[in-house]
Amino acid sequence: AGAAGAASCIVLTLYGSKWTSAIPVFAILCAVAAADASFHLPAIQMEALGRFRHKMIVQLLYMICVGGGVLVSISHGLVMVGVTLTGLQLCRSLGLQYYTGKYLNRSFTDMMASWVPGLTAAIPVGVSIAFVAGFLRTHHGMPTVLQLIVCILTGLGVSSMVYATLFRRSVFDPLVILIRIRRPGLPLQDECLRKT
Repeated sequence: AGAAGAASCIVLTLYGSKWTSAIPVFAILCAVAAADASFHLPAIQMEALGRFRHKMIVQLLYMICVGGGVLVSISHGLVMVGVTLTGLQLCRSLGLQYYTGKYLNRSFTDMMASWVPGLTAAIPVGVSIAFVAGFLRTHHGMPTVLQLIVCILTGLGVSSMVYATLFRRSVFDPLVILIRIRRPGLPLQDECLRKT
């Protein structure tokens, strides 16, 4: 979401103004990447449950749908192709989450709980970065590299604030423990228990 919001700064910084037309394509590719990332956790869960055949069936159906979706949407441009791929990837991930919950005797709602922190943070991060990037674009005196740095810092600040406020115990505190220097000889699990 942050990269999509800062698409203009990223493209202009890396490639220059002659690539301005690629900004919406880059933004939708960020959405495609985010949707693809949502596939990995349920896929690993299916493998851990020994349901390789079911995972491969879902993958085969997904590839067939991708082929048809690209053929239908290509006439409407690359952005529409990206939107189609994003939708198909989300359907694939949701399908795997459903089957994983079925085999674990958990409800679909319980399985989707792992999506809540990321989605909750993605919305304010994307909106704030898009707002900052749009504001900085109107100030032509600031180099695009500095605009990109400001967008990155904005994304880090907003995401940290969201996680620290809404998901402190589940996301923020474990992340702080992972990135800070721990005392020598203290296992990570003991550090997590001591923190909680």
